[in-house]
Amino acid sequence: MRVSGYLLNHLWQYFSGFKKMQKMFNVLLLIGYVTFMTNYSHADESDLDDYRVKLGNEWQVEKNDRARQIRTSTRQENGNRFRSFKSDFVVNASMQTVARVLFDFDNYPKWFWQVRKAHLLKTISPTEFIWYVEHDAPLNLPNRDAVLQTVIEPITATKPYAALHVSVIKNYLPERPNIVRIQEEEIKVRLTPSLSGSIKIEMQGYVDPSGIVPVWAKNLVQESAPYATSLGLRRMINLPKYRDSNDEPLFKLVD
Repeated sequence: MRVSGYLLNHLWQYFSGFKKMQKMFNVLLLIGYVTFMTNYSHADESDLDDYRVKLGNEWQVEKNDRARQIRTSTRQENGNRFRSFKSDFVVNASMQTVARVLFDFDNYPKWFWQVRKAHLLKTISPTEFIWYVEHDAPLNLPNRDAVLQTVIEPITATKPYAALHVSVIKNYLPERPNIVRIQEEEIKVRLTPSLSGSIKIEMQGYVDPSGIVPVWAKNLVQESAPYATSLGLRRMINLPKYRDSNDEPLFKLVD
């Protein structure tokens, strides 16, 4: 079948125009992509918030281990860069056994999340002390350390649970080279024994690791650390070293 010269010329002009439009469209897409990536790479944390899915102020369950009775949650509170966390679990042990684990500072690296070292600095009273802890940092970031004060509210005849309040003490020790000193940390622990011999342990807190830490990296840690710490504490409580010991703990949980 023959096609007239007029028709061939018309088709040629049509497809030539289509190719030009396609090239222009591709150029516009490229310009838009480069502009977006340039702005993204120069954005600060507040700018990046526009691209993140934020948590609400309600607690979001991160881990619910029914077999071990451990549940952890996080939430984004107003005014904080990082998420708060909490965990609760049940152990079959005495308050004395739990106290032996909690106040054995030298063995914190065996169960507390990424602890390199810990030791007691000062005993203020049977229910108050100051201690030091150093944490391994992820992603080749500098390690973090903190000087912490713990105040204990023991179980009494009118209060059926013990509470520990842990907070940062600033300027207590000189900062160490190549280690970032944590300036904001607050943790509360409640231990409630039951008539059956079990203890419900609840931990809730907030930690700002100070220095330069990507928010996503810190949030990933907070999704994992409460569960790992709870699991580690539960394991330590079951060790004969603490369960079968007759040693008195350094500090008291029961008045």
